[in-house]
Amino acid sequence: MSHGLPMNDLLRPAEIEKFWVDAVPEMSTIGHNISIMQKAGYSLIAAFTLPETCWTDTYFLPQKAIQKAFLEENAGNKAAEAFVEYMKHEAELYSIMDMFFILVKKYKS
Repeated sequence: MSHGLPMNDLLRPAEIEKFWVDAVPEMSTIGHNISIMQKAGYSLIAAFTLPETCWTDTYFLPQKAIQKAFLEENAGNKAAEAFVEYMKHEAELYSIMDMFFILVKKYKS
């Protein structure tokens, strides 16, 4: 079945796969998510991702700008340092992160 989506998303690089499995275990591949929706009685109408700039310009760049100030305010705090390192690592592994699905519930006649 083809929905015009990259169904080879099972081939994510191992480092990215591990990051997301550890960070958000319920996050899965596009193909797997579609199969779950279909098993739950929904038909896929459309699927799309946010433009890359939504992440780069409105998420990662503002983070980068405040990380220095955050670390200065929390100087010597190992948890704060680890948090910022985690956020930097997430940005390094950035790939398309959010897939939005438009579904319709199948009704039995």
